[in-house]
Amino acid sequence: MIACLVSIVMGSVWFLDSGASFHMTRDRDLFSDLEDKDLGVHIKMGDDGRYNATGIGTISFEREFGKPFVLKEVMHVPGLKKNLISVVMLEDKGYDVVFSEGKAFLHSKTTSETRKIGVRVRNLYQLHVDGCTAMACKAEGLVSWDDGELWHRRLGHLHHGALKILQQITTRLPKGTLAQSDQCKGCTLGKFVKATFHEKDSRAMTILEIIHTNVSEPFLVASTAKHRYYVIFVDDFSHKCWIFFMQKKSETYSRFYEFKALVEKESGKKVKALRSDNGGEYISD
Repeated sequence: MIACLVSIVMGSVWFLDSGASFHMTRDRDLFSDLEDKDLGVHIKMGDDGRYNATGIGTISFEREFGKPFVLKEVMHVPGLKKNLISVVMLEDKGYDVVFSEGKAFLHSKTTSETRKIGVRVRNLYQLHVDGCTAMACKAEGLVSWDDGELWHRRLGHLHHGALKILQQITTRLPKGTLAQSDQCKGCTLGKFVKATFHEKDSRAMTILEIIHTNVSEPFLVASTAKHRYYVIFVDDFSHKCWIFFMQKKSETYSRFYEFKALVEKESGKKVKALRSDNGGEYISD
C-alpha cells in the first residue's frame, strides 16, 4: 500500500506511530479526495487532547517522475497537531515495519522488498516526503525507479544519451533500455536561469530626500532600560544612520516624529520620502 521517498519538503512531516489506529492529518488541503462525514471516531492523544474525525479520504502527491503516490483511508482530524502514519494499518496491508539503528524500514511480505522509509529524530521516527502534499503510497505495492532513471541519478544526472554510450562500453550497467522515461525535475530546475534585476535610477540626489527605515525583532532579553526593540533610519544619500531604542513596537511612530524633528532642524531640509518594507511597523503594536 505504501512506497516512500525519504526527503524534506515544506514542513510536510509525518510520524510513524505504532500507537495510532489510523492514518490521520488535520490538513484538508492535502486530500485529493475527501468524503466529509461523521465517522463516529473519537481520538484521544497522549496529551489528553480529544479530537473527532470529520472525514476520510485519499492523499496523493506528484513525484519527481512517474506516477503519483496515493495513501488511502486517511482520516481528516481537525485540530490534530501532527500527521500520523499508523504502523498497524501498514501491517494490515501486508507490510512489516522494522525500526533499527535510528532508521525505519518497510518490508513487503509479498515481494520481499525492503525500503528505508524514515529516520529517527530525537525520540520519534519521522517520514519526510517529496512533492507538495503528504505521503507516498500505491495499492499495487512498492514502486521502484526504472533502471534508466536510477543510473541517471547515480552518475550525477548524466544525460541519457551518454548513458546509452556508457552501456555499450562497460559491462556492469544493466542490459536493456536506459531511455528516459520521464522528465527529471532536478535537471529541469538546474537549467533555470534567474532573470536579472532591472536597474532603477531611484537614488536620492540630496540628504533627506529618501529615508529608509526598519524595526528590529524583539530582543530575547530586555535592556536595563527595558528596551526590547529599536528602529533604524538610514539616509539614502549620505548613508548616515540613526537608531532609537523602544520598549514597545507601538512607539515607532513617535520615534519617527522625534527623528524627523531632529534631522530637519539640523539640516534645514525636509524629509521627502520614507521607505520601509511594509511590515506594518507604523500601524501595529
